[in-house]
Amino acid sequence: MAFGRPSLDAQLVDEAVIHSMIYATLSYCWGSSVSGLFTTTTATLASRKERIKYSLLPLTLQQTFKYTRQLKIRYIWIDALCIIQDSESDWQDQSAKMGAIYSGSFVTIAAGWRREVSSGLFNSVSDNLLVDKEKSIRITSILSNGLESTLYLGEPIQTRLPEIENSVLTTRAWAYQERLLSPRILHFTEAQLF
Repeated sequence: MAFGRPSLDAQLVDEAVIHSMIYATLSYCWGSSVSGLFTTTTATLASRKERIKYSLLPLTLQQTFKYTRQLKIRYIWIDALCIIQDSESDWQDQSAKMGAIYSGSFVTIAAGWRREVSSGLFNSVSDNLLVDKEKSIRITSILSNGLESTLYLGEPIQTRLPEIENSVLTTRAWAYQERLLSPRILHFTEAQLF
């Protein structure tokens, strides 16, 4: 899938294109609030190749689109959009390629603490940081809603990361392979980004 410029909309592209370029992948939970508006089916395939309306996507996918663009990555593979959901043959074909898809991605964005695709990627405000504030780089900015946001960049103060190890994604078998195969993962957790 490729992003249009300057629109926030996207479109499906030929699979050969994405694998020859730098691309990201998404690891997330669909949840129980799955809407047909965000999945690709045989009925929506042609229109998805023309345009995927950003405004109709659930919050996790919208934020993934924005974050991927901020990383200057033009392509992303998201199962709900890139696999034809009502096609048994496409599911068989794509599931056989999952190892190559995730291991070939530049980065996997993991929405680890959310159970619903409508919940978004980003964490809530938390003072439960697992990095030493005194030894970290601090970046402060003002968000579009006027609130201040602080980002601490530093080494974890412990080797075990319960926010990742106990995340919703660790309870899903398919996410286990995504985690093992991905060369890099941005873990969005309740308290911070790893």
